[in-house]
Amino acid sequence: MMNSLSKPGAHPIYAIVENVRSLFNVGAIFRSADGVNASGIYLTGFTGCPPRREISRVALGAEDSVPWRYERETETAIDNLRAEGVQVVALEQTPDSIDFRAFPYRYPVAVILGHEVMGVRPETLRLCDGVVHIPMLGHKASLNVSVAAGIALYELLSVFEGRETGEGRRETEDGRRKTEDGVSHKSHERGTTGDCQFKTQKGDAPCSVKDTRRKT
Repeated sequence: MMNSLSKPGAHPIYAIVENVRSLFNVGAIFRSADGVNASGIYLTGFTGCPPRREISRVALGAEDSVPWRYERETETAIDNLRAEGVQVVALEQTPDSIDFRAFPYRYPVAVILGHEVMGVRPETLRLCDGVVHIPMLGHKASLNVSVAAGIALYELLSVFEGRETGEGRRETEDGRRKTEDGVSHKSHERGTTGDCQFKTQKGDAPCSVKDTRRKT
């Protein structure tokens, strides 16, 4: 059953946090979500939920300002969001994943963040409208999941604000995405649009980040 909550003035951006074990990372994701004025967060699997001291210590109250809901199954969260027209994109390295700066996002949009070691589950990836990765140009192959979440959420905000003002630095043409440096990137024309609302549901849930593995 879909539960909705109106959050006046929120941006059409959501996060699904799947099987993130560290409560400190969960708190950091809440804080980043608050920073972009996201519409809501789904916590799924064994991801820990507020109220927890470890989450509050990092979130600094963001767990109260960002609507959230716990669902045991990530598929349920995806179905709920998609029923309201939300495009669902996973942040994960796969053979077919796209640079997160080049993906043709459609709003409202949700980003899925997965386990700190195992990443987003394959069965979850199959349900998504697209998969994106953050390029890693140094020696390491991944970022801490809360760091990756902040980068992805602010990219979604930047693209959205650019489209709203008509001054976006990217556009999709004939299935190709062009960036400022003139380099074209392959894009996936998938996803839906619409309005989505969210409900805050607090309570205990299985205790519970992912260093999302990225292409080098």
